[in-house]
Amino acid sequence: MEIPLIIQDGAMLNPAKGMRLDEETAFQYVKQIAETVENVGGVLTLLWHANHIIKRDWWRLYLRTLEYLKKKNAWFGSVREVGE
Repeated sequence: MEIPLIIQDGAMLNPAKGMRLDEETAFQYVKQIAETVENVGGVLTLLWHANHIIKRDWWRLYLRTLEYLKKKNAWFGSVREVGE
């Protein structure tokens, strides 16, 4: 079984490479991806690097994302739990 990485902090927010999004645009992207994944009954995976939590906008986006998903009644689990 393969569980792909869907959303990564650095790919969205790194100002030197990747999508180079600001926090608000990244949050809109997260919402759009989450809705698409929900509509097809898929699995949304997130990767936030621990060394990036000191970046306020990156941390705020992470917290906003978790709150948004909790309001949508998303199930949270580890990769192992998803596989099982």
